Amino acid sequence: KVADPKQPTKIGPPTAKVRSAPQEALVKEPVYFDSSESKDWENLPCKSFVWDFGDNSPNVTTTTPTTTHPYAKPGAYPVTVRVTDKHGQTADAGLTQRVVDPRGSARLNQRIEDPAVFLNNDPPVSRPSQPVTMDSSES
Repeated sequence: KVADPKQPTKIGPPTAKVRSAPQEALVKEPVYFDSSESKDWENLPCKSFVWDFGDNSPNVTTTTPTTTHPYAKPGAYPVTVRVTDKHGQTADAGLTQRVVDPRGSARLNQRIEDPAVFLNNDPPVSRPSQPVTMDSSES
């Protein structure tokens, strides 16, 4: 986040994050989606979450940052979540959810997981031209 020196009290948009488990699911296996690391400008939890599971099912709106969804067919599905903060501002996050057919799949015992990527910045809020340290060592 970067504070605007001309409007230092202006509330910025939220930050959206999403992850899934398992990252490669079997057909009809419920996939757990988690957007609990999404925060508003003041680092407080977001208030609503609109989930698009990428499989043409209806969008799901929740007031909690987690949900589950099973997939009927194998494939790679573009999942997005739109988070809304208490100020009505929104942000989006997404991932690709892989789903495999359990019948005859040699990958059953060798699920491939994407690496987890985490990026932290210090300070969390900065001004233009202020040095910011980016750290992805938790990845």
